[in-house]
This record gives sequence, structure tokens and C-alpha cells, in this order.
Amino acid sequence: VSSSIGRAAVSKTAGWGFEPLLACHFFTVKALTSLPNHFKNALTMAAQAESNASVIDTVKLVFAISLLITGIAGFYYFASYALVYRVVGILAVFGLAAGLVFTTAIGRTVWGFITESKMEVRKVIWPTRQETIQATMLVVAVVFGVGLILWLMDMVLFWAVGLLTGQKV
Repeated sequence: VSSSIGRAAVSKTAGWGFEPLLACHFFTVKALTSLPNHFKNALTMAAQAESNASVIDTVKLVFAISLLITGIAGFYYFASYALVYRVVGILAVFGLAAGLVFTTAIGRTVWGFITESKMEVRKVIWPTRQETIQATMLVVAVVFGVGLILWLMDMVLFWAVGLLTGQKV
């Protein structure tokens, strides 16, 4: 219960020593020092693992980009060889680079998005051929009708302006 007269605490944990932490709040030094030691150790180990993983991901991404650049340079360097071999080579390099990128956190996120998108496309109820043709014909008819109305309005306004200015067309 709040110490103010006439006002009650909104949180169910008010007065029990819990401070609210919203998603947009960050841990403060006071909050970290009040945690038990095993929580502090877990948080620091998680932060170290995340920073190590991000360094490894950055190295992988830089290597994938340099692999692509080397593949493109090799495509032009080996211009005397048949085009088929060069295209197969650059596709292989692109596949290696893509495989390397998909082992990073960003790549896993992109791959998850792609698989979820496939699942969502499967859920779509596509219109039949007859429904598609009917909708297309309706759009054509509406466009023709609006065009006719605009042409008639233009003719009437053109006639009215000619009548007001004394110019006959």
C-alpha cells in the first residue's frame, strides 16, 4: 500500500521489496550489486559468451564477404577459361559464403524468417482461376467507367469555360 493518503499501489508486489523492471529498463549498478552472487556470475558469463559469439560472428561475416570478393575477382581473372567453369566456380563460392553466413546469429535469424515465411505462404487460401478472372474483369470495368466519367467531366468543364469566356470551340 502506498504511503500517500487516498492512493493505492498498482503493483501486486508493492511493499514486498520488488522493484518493477520493464522491458525498456536496463540493469543499474544498484540492481546488479543487490543480486546474489550466483546471479551476478551467470549474468557476467552470459555477457562474455555473447561478446565472444559476436566477435566470432563478425569474423565469419568478414570472411564470407572476402570470400565473395575473391570469387568475383577470380571470375574475371580466369576469363580465358570457359564461362561454364567460371559460373560453376562463382556459384560454389557463393554457396560457401552463404553457408558461412547462415552459421552466424544474423544468418540464423534470416533462415528462421525464411522458414516462417514459407509456412505462412502455405496457409494462404489462393483464389481460383475463375475468381481471378472475375476480379480482373471487374477492375477493368471500373477503370473504364471512371475514365468515361472523367472524360465527360472534362468535356463539360471545357464547354463551360468556353461559354464563360465567350470562346466557342
